[in-house]
Amino acid sequence: LPAAIVAVLLVSMDEWQFTLREEWSFSELRSSQVWTVTSAVLSALLSFRSSQAMSRFWEGTSLLHQMRGEWFDAVSCCVTFTRGARKEKHDQVKKFRHILVRLM
Repeated sequence: LPAAIVAVLLVSMDEWQFTLREEWSFSELRSSQVWTVTSAVLSALLSFRSSQAMSRFWEGTSLLHQMRGEWFDAVSCCVTFTRGARKEKHDQVKKFRHILVRLM
């Protein structure tokens, strides 16, 4: 949207004041030069955006692995805490451990 506004302003300025291109030295630019500059700017923006997207992806991946490790630690602690009750309530402890492992 900002590029469209700039384009409209430049076209209206060109129609309003004919000598504006010569004053700003835009009349000396050829089509290939404009294409080269536009391609270079778009390539720079695209590489920057891709770099940002990759860094967000890897940050999310590392956070996901960290969260999985925390869940594993929590399940390990829950299984360890049931060791004392294993002799008295063997079936209930076994069922609880199986549910924990399946949820993990």
